[in-house]
Amino acid sequence: FIELPITVNDLHSDKLLSDPDAVKETAREYWSTLYHHDKPPDIPKPWLTTKAVLDIKKRVHNDPFIWPRPASLSDFRAVLRKGTPRPAPGRDEWEKWLIKSLTDRALGIVLRLHNYIVMNAKFPGDLKDMTHTMFHKRGLRTDLSNWRGLLLSNFLANSPLAWLNFNLIPYIAKLRILPDTQVATQQGVQTRDLMSYLSGMKGFDHLLPQGFYDAISAYGLPTAIADLDRAAQSDTRCFIRTAHGTAEPITISGVTKQGGSLSPVKSTLTTSLGHHYLNDLLANDPDALIITSSKAQKADPHLPDDNLRTLVGMVEATDDSHLFSRSLPSLRRNVLAMERFQFAYGWTTNWLKS
Repeated sequence: FIELPITVNDLHSDKLLSDPDAVKETAREYWSTLYHHDKPPDIPKPWLTTKAVLDIKKRVHNDPFIWPRPASLSDFRAVLRKGTPRPAPGRDEWEKWLIKSLTDRALGIVLRLHNYIVMNAKFPGDLKDMTHTMFHKRGLRTDLSNWRGLLLSNFLANSPLAWLNFNLIPYIAKLRILPDTQVATQQGVQTRDLMSYLSGMKGFDHLLPQGFYDAISAYGLPTAIADLDRAAQSDTRCFIRTAHGTAEPITISGVTKQGGSLSPVKSTLTTSLGHHYLNDLLANDPDALIITSSKAQKADPHLPDDNLRTLVGMVEATDDSHLFSRSLPSLRRNVLAMERFQFAYGWTTNWLKS
């Protein structure tokens, strides 16, 4: 249960609104504006052909990712065991714990529907309709900018993306597609070990899906992955909950939704392009931060590890990052390179929080 605000700030004045219809219309206008995405800017994208990305593309070519692929009954049960055991249901009111408890015969019916969507990249009828709720982050509860939106999907709208995520994450780890210093979605990594970040503005809400599609193309992954994602998030009706009831639906497209099964990997694959690009830029930067042992610095190696050199240009945790350099001019160049990268995909740095 989330206690939603019964009074909200008017978006165009300093008034407080408590009339039920006014609150619903204000919430509808705010979230519609937030989720609206302009066309991606047409700018050069050197990160798509940088050396590290081309090396990954060769590895993917030699060990391709197979998609689409249907799930077996045992595969489907394995996916159901992953993640939150009792997530909030979507408009279909299908509870995950109940689906997990179905007999093989009953679950087989659900599985056939799931596999149809996976293999054809089509979501029939109103299956993509979502319920929108929100949770408070900080500050005044009447200010909608202090709330984070949460989109609740129908079970069969989410399960194909969960199945893709289930297969894609181990493959990404196996081929080392993500940089080692990009900790989000990396198996066995605790993101709380990072303490200081450059904070992104509104995170998933502003991330354009084109970054994910560029990553799929640049790494040589199957285009069917992008086809499924486009089908899942194009022209989706969103029903916004308020304290006074549900507002009239808005139609959204291209939203990397908070709480989505595929959202973290979409974000990290996008930012990995910039991360690899930055590392390649730093390879020729005399002020790059390189970690070695003290013996190696003295040119007096005693152990094999003394010959290791680790370049650390940036560490990331989803939409937060920390850039490193040994001089201000070098750091300025690196920050501007990453600003140009993230601008191409709808992100900007929140300097007030950085």
